[in-house]
Amino acid sequence: MKMKLRTRLAGAFAALLALQVLVAGIAVAQLVSLDSMDEREDSLRQRRDDVNEWTSLTRLNVSRAVSVAKSGSHAGLAQWTDGEMKQTSAAIGALQKKLEAGFTSREEKTRMEAVATARKAYVDLRAGLLKRMAVPAEAAAAQADVDARLLPASRAYLASLADVGKLVDGQLQAVYAERAAIHGRAMKLLPTLAGLALLLGAAMAWLVARSITVPLGQAQGVARRIASGDLTEPVPAGRRDEVGDLLAALAAMQDNLRGMVGGIRAGTESLGVATSQIASGNQDLSSRTERAAGNLQQTAATLSTLSEAMTSAAGNAGDARRLADEAAHVAHRGGEVVAKVVRTMADIDASSGRIGEITSVIDGIAFQTNLLALNAAVEAARAGEQGRGFAVVAAEVRGLAGRCAEAAREIRGLIDASSARVADGSRLVGDAGQTMQHIEKSVQQVTRAIGGLSEAAQGQAGGIGEVNQAVTQLDQITQQNAALVEEAAAAAQSLKDQAVSLARLVGGFRVPHAA
Repeated sequence: MKMKLRTRLAGAFAALLALQVLVAGIAVAQLVSLDSMDEREDSLRQRRDDVNEWTSLTRLNVSRAVSVAKSGSHAGLAQWTDGEMKQTSAAIGALQKKLEAGFTSREEKTRMEAVATARKAYVDLRAGLLKRMAVPAEAAAAQADVDARLLPASRAYLASLADVGKLVDGQLQAVYAERAAIHGRAMKLLPTLAGLALLLGAAMAWLVARSITVPLGQAQGVARRIASGDLTEPVPAGRRDEVGDLLAALAAMQDNLRGMVGGIRAGTESLGVATSQIASGNQDLSSRTERAAGNLQQTAATLSTLSEAMTSAAGNAGDARRLADEAAHVAHRGGEVVAKVVRTMADIDASSGRIGEITSVIDGIAFQTNLLALNAAVEAARAGEQGRGFAVVAAEVRGLAGRCAEAAREIRGLIDASSARVADGSRLVGDAGQTMQHIEKSVQQVTRAIGGLSEAAQGQAGGIGEVNQAVTQLDQITQQNAALVEEAAAAAQSLKDQAVSLARLVGGFRVPHAA
């Protein structure tokens, strides 16, 4: 578990290669031994052939010498055999030197010394006998020594060569036995080593394969659990090889996935709560916006009605101003024609009736203006902070309406007084001029009051028109906001559904409770 996979594989292959090298080395060593055995066998075979040839040549010379001796040392035969024996002896000498150079052991040298001694004794004896055979006086004795001395010497010589041949044969048999032993050992050792190498290779392959497949199976199981969303099981640790690095990487990936899934799960829960609150708030805001839009529509309608009423009041105030101007002109003319009192009184009586009608109109205008100002104050109170300026205008309009009503009452009082004075015209003719002056002044005041009222009514009508336009725009904006709020509510609901879907997907992962 603490070795790297490359180290294990390298060790296993190195061990198998070492076994193969060992088996190959032993096989090569056996082949070298067999090759050396072949060389030695060839050398021994050559030695045996040389010994056999030496023996054959020796037998040939012995036969020649015996034949010459048995023939009575015939001159022609002796001459012919002498040359042949010399050649054969030279060949034997060459063989002897060759064999003596090849024999290195003590036993081999001892036997070769015995052969050399026997050969020297035989050759010396043969040469002496052949010389004696050439002397007629000694020929008979020499011939008798052939059987007595030469043949035993030749037998001893051949026997020593036979001992050398036996030695070489024994060496050949030893080589044969050694080769058979080497071949037997090789036949036993090589299959045994091959079997051991096979078993060791199989055991090492099984161990290496198991050391790889088992942790790979664990890593595969961990990967399957992570792929299925199970992040609760701990990843096995403690290995220091490549599979351990893989398991460590899987453990790090599982830890990161745990943190990521926990964060996503917490985020989706918070997102779900937030989207629920947003959706609920948007629904409440949508309902309140719809109610505000309805109220703004009612306010716009009321302001439109008030604008029409103020426009009508401004028109009536203009008419009253023109009438007041005419009354002032009439009063001025009445001052100039004081002399014509009767006719002027009649005109005054008619004018007073006319003025009574005008004052009635003014009184109605003041009453309507007061009502409009009251309604405007009520709407301004409903509008709150935005209707504060409008409330000021409404209060001013009420003040003007009160002054108009007061002026109308004063005019009515003046008309009543004028009527009484007309009835008592005869008595009050003297005071007519002064009364007309008062009437002229009062009419001028009424004219100025009605002019201010007309101007105020026109300004109020313009302000109410602007307010009506602003309220209309506010109504449009409110409706647009209501539409946007509905879209936001729909988007929040969609976001909530997506958060629920995301939470359901993340819920497929199982993490420890601590995570």
